[in-house]
Amino acid sequence: MPLYRPFLLIYLNNSRNFTYDKIKIKVFKGVFHPGFFFSTRLYLKFISELDIKNKTFLDLGAGSGIIGFVAEKRGAIVTSTDINPVVIKGLEFNKKQLSSTINIIESNLFEKIHSYFEIIIISPPYYPKNPINDAEKAWFCGENFEYFSNLFQQLKNQLDHGAKAFMILSQDCDIERIQQLAIEKNLKLELKFRKRKMLEWNYIFCVSKEPRSEF
Repeated sequence: MPLYRPFLLIYLNNSRNFTYDKIKIKVFKGVFHPGFFFSTRLYLKFISELDIKNKTFLDLGAGSGIIGFVAEKRGAIVTSTDINPVVIKGLEFNKKQLSSTINIIESNLFEKIHSYFEIIIISPPYYPKNPINDAEKAWFCGENFEYFSNLFQQLKNQLDHGAKAFMILSQDCDIERIQQLAIEKNLKLELKFRKRKMLEWNYIFCVSKEPRSEF
């Protein structure tokens, strides 16, 4: 993906539409377009096999929002969040166009989220570089993977209340480093689903708490 990123940024310099399962959304300028990122389609396939009807569902790092809108169509009670104000603007626009009832929150991880969820879908940035603006926060997790350290620390509270959390990663990120950061927070990543597209593997992990040792 890093090789193609400059070309994608040029292409995505305009707002474009995307349709999935008869749900048509507008993807605002600078926001990840689901048509170009295999991870989104993999997530959509994955959640189609989850029992989400009537369950509270958090799309953390919503981007285009298509995951949340599809989950809502399948009966979930959806909250979509993102740190980027442009993403929030797009979510609000598409919510109105679709007559949707999803809850939209602008938040840095769980900072402004005051509810507990049964299903959490996480779309993380995973390239180790410090982002310089909100748009880059969709790509870069900090030089020392600060995004993941903060995520795992905050996620524990949701897991304590029974959440099932899933996170997607690509083979071109440092999965071992991310797994180690989870372990440091007494969490573990369990592979649930994987698929190869072209030359790239994508993986969906369940994030759960490590059982405490009695000794």
